[in-house]
This record gives sequence, C-alpha cells and structure tokens, in this order.
Amino acid sequence: MENNEGGFDGAVICSSSDSGLAAARAACDKPVTGMTESTLLVSVMLGGPTSILINHEAAISGMRARAESYGLGHQLASVRVVMEFDGGFPPDKDAYKNSLIQAGIKAKTEDGAASLIIGGSAASAITAELSAEIGIPVLEGISCAVKLAESLVRLEV
Repeated sequence: MENNEGGFDGAVICSSSDSGLAAARAACDKPVTGMTESTLLVSVMLGGPTSILINHEAAISGMRARAESYGLGHQLASVRVVMEFDGGFPPDKDAYKNSLIQAGIKAKTEDGAASLIIGGSAASAITAELSAEIGIPVLEGISCAVKLAESLVRLEV
C-alpha cells in the first residue's frame, strides 16, 4: 500500500481471517475494510444474532475470537462447519450448496440466527438464492467489505 499512496481511495482485505487489517489501517490514511469485520457490522444493522458458516473446524475458535476483538462477540448465535475443503472452492458445488442450506436452516431454527455469514468467497454468487431458500439474509465478505469501503470513501472519512 505504501507504494500506491495517493493512487487508491480505499482498500479491502480479502481474507476471512482479516489478516493484515490493523496493519493496513495503520499504514495509510485511506479506509480499509475486512471481510469478516464488514459482514459482522452489516449483520448488526440487520438486527438479531448471526451465525457464521465456515469450511474448517479449526477456524471456529478464531472466528469467535475475531468477533470478540471487534466488540461483536455478542452478535454471534453460532459458528458452524459446513463442509471441510481446502483451496478456496469446494470440489462439489451442488453438495456444498446443499450443505450451506442445511447448516443455514439449523442455524436459524436451532441457534436463533437472524442472518448468516458465509466464510470465504466460494458462495458469493449464490447468496441471494441461499437467502430465499433459508428465509434469512445471507452475507458474504467480499461484497460487504467492498460496499463498506465504497461508503467510507463517499463519506470522505
């Protein structure tokens, strides 16, 4: 970011771990947003608790800790593992979609989630379809982070 100073209006950290977010904010005076922080903030605006659906059991404690570090731990109804896979995209898209629907319904009915956050970007193209199927808003990090960054730029903050 240092070499691009003045050549951009804002930045987005495209990682569900929001790795480097604090450092990026410290390195420049432009708005910098992260995927998980942004989805959590949007879920607050929607009202009610949210559940995060992720792809790795090992990431559960990190997601909870991340929400706590943003002062939003109270917003979490649950963190659920949908389907374990590596590499960013599931090997079977239909099975992944069905797993998301089933986990989303459980998060809604068993955990009281009023919205869902999908970890990663593998489901970014189907969030509207998932929302319709599950019956609550489904958020994904890239869209939320980009829209919040754009809003901060337009607000000139």
